[in-house]
Amino acid sequence: MNKRGRQVVDIARYFHHLDNDATIAALERRVENGDSIFDNVDAGVWFRDCHTEVDQPVQGTVEGVIPSWIDGVLIRNGPGSWNVGEESFDHLFDCSGLLHRFKISSGLVTYQCKFIKSESYIKNHAARRIVVTGFGTRFVPDPCASIFQRIATLFKPGSDNTLVSVYPIQDQVYALGDSNYMHRIDPATLDTLGKIDLAGDVTILHQTSHPLTTSDGETFNLGVTLRPTGPRYCILQLNDVSDLSFQTIFHVLDKTNGSVVHRFQADSFFYLHIINAYEDTNDGIVVDICCYRNPAMLDCMYREALKNIHSTPRYAQMFRARPLRFRLDLASPRTAPTGKVRPSVICDVGCETPRMNGQHQGRSYTYFYAISADIDRDNPGTLIKVNVQNNTCKSWSQKDVYPSEPVFVATPNARKEDEGVLLSVLLWSHHPTRVSLLVLNARTMQELGRVNFTTPTPVPKCLHGWYFPHERKDA
Repeated sequence: MNKRGRQVVDIARYFHHLDNDATIAALERRVENGDSIFDNVDAGVWFRDCHTEVDQPVQGTVEGVIPSWIDGVLIRNGPGSWNVGEESFDHLFDCSGLLHRFKISSGLVTYQCKFIKSESYIKNHAARRIVVTGFGTRFVPDPCASIFQRIATLFKPGSDNTLVSVYPIQDQVYALGDSNYMHRIDPATLDTLGKIDLAGDVTILHQTSHPLTTSDGETFNLGVTLRPTGPRYCILQLNDVSDLSFQTIFHVLDKTNGSVVHRFQADSFFYLHIINAYEDTNDGIVVDICCYRNPAMLDCMYREALKNIHSTPRYAQMFRARPLRFRLDLASPRTAPTGKVRPSVICDVGCETPRMNGQHQGRSYTYFYAISADIDRDNPGTLIKVNVQNNTCKSWSQKDVYPSEPVFVATPNARKEDEGVLLSVLLWSHHPTRVSLLVLNARTMQELGRVNFTTPTPVPKCLHGWYFPHERKDA
């Protein structure tokens, strides 16, 4: 235990304790006996295809009360369609990106959705087949093409699909993916206005889908680039990502010039999302992360893996994430790290797509909100509020309902960190054309109201989004 009473853990042992050999063996015996496992989860919500764009706003039916002070637009992004013609993508991250728009005003809400018109989307749909290689889907060359045409396709760039997030940069709004592409979108119409290729503009080959804008208005992101600093010919050693003997390295950078001022080691782990990071009062940096044991969770998002959830004993283990806190001691020597940073457990609860009050980003904070997506729990779609100071958790869930990432919206003139509401998009198991916008009291996690829609097309599950208050004239 550390000074705050948190359990300090060895990462490998901690995750093994969550899913020990006896638990896995029991699930394997059930599968061998022909039983279905993880029956509380409906993977079908991930397989929904939007067949028709909802171009004109659809008015929803209100239950409860939508606070009148909520006046803005929630735009969300995510996979919109697995299929092109008779072919299907192999991985969730290759599905055609779909934008969802919820306009909230005077206690009423409307819904629209529209595909991101990326070059990949346009080419695939023009050909009525998959002709652009994606994250986990490799296109098969047209057997009718000439040998020269088929060879030429091997050198074409990959997909510019940007299906992960929505983010404002200055006075513009962008759809992003984990690639070198960004699509500018119109927040009022969801039209795709243009594309930025960072590989061509600033030689960035890859960036994350989660930029960070600081209080002074600067926007930062993490990118990958190649520079001609070595020999023309290189021998590359590609390390096996399943080798857990490799360490995780934390690099502390001076953001004014990019220089490395410190490095720290930790046991290997994998993550998609950092909850928050800030400098504490004891010359240290606190980094809170939704951690996985390894990258196997990416394999969980392949089409075949999702289809076989109910017969895969290790699926819950692979998809298990926990919020862990790492403290980096800046007072330690600035030489190569000699010891490991051991994390503490913030709360023993499933954790993904974390959000918080943006006014406390990069600062000491108390609360974050997320989805607890442990598929072997009673409600695998549970919204959680975690208190990082006392390691407690509040939750909201409803049977057979799958909520999206909870987006925090502060009450006007709020004085407390959790004074506001959470906005989350709800999907129903076995009701593909039903979608709702849920409004929770962010302090109590009690429902204030929801707005229900019946759409002319199935509504797929989204990933990330952004709330734009109506002082933005273009929203």
